[in-house]
Amino acid sequence: MATVPLPILALAAVLSGGQQVKQVDDKLRVEFQEQKADLVRGTTLYSGNVIASFGKSVLHSDVLELSMNEEESRGRAEGHIILDDPDGAMTADKLEFDWKNDTGEAKDVVIKSYRVTIRAKNLKIRPGNWTFTNVSVTTCDRDVPVYLVVAPRIDVQPGRRAIVRNVELQILGSSLIRIPYLRQSLDTRVTELTPPRMNFDEEG
Repeated sequence: MATVPLPILALAAVLSGGQQVKQVDDKLRVEFQEQKADLVRGTTLYSGNVIASFGKSVLHSDVLELSMNEEESRGRAEGHIILDDPDGAMTADKLEFDWKNDTGEAKDVVIKSYRVTIRAKNLKIRPGNWTFTNVSVTTCDRDVPVYLVVAPRIDVQPGRRAIVRNVELQILGSSLIRIPYLRQSLDTRVTELTPPRMNFDEEG
């Protein structure tokens, strides 16, 4: 029986040209210019002005790798990552997510929602909870903010509340006050403090 060379298996399909569209499943739609399917690893790599839409969220990136089977539906985005959501926008250096199980992780995150800017070294998303680590928050739009609220960790329940421990308020780079525990309402009526959601559900 004839065998298929490994390079052909590893790069089973290469499509290039103009912008193409693929409906991956009932939740995820991807626009791209080129795709490469790796049958050995069971992944598909999309590149060239990638736009992935799921629910009300739209992800832009240079590259998006998807791995999908009965047990997982994972995506890994790299390069000029922007996640647009009705409540704001997020940029990151790296983003990994599971669009079926509503989970994700991102590194070097910047979120702009209304007048609030949140910067975090890491972000972990689980259903009903966002965990930021090494965080700074401000509503000052100067290059060097007049004030910053910094904390090692913030737990956010979107639309409900944010819980912060070991909060420090900095004015012009100097520590002004420290608070061991703070809980802030994120009721939808307090729109300035609502972070953008990674919304995988058409119903929101």
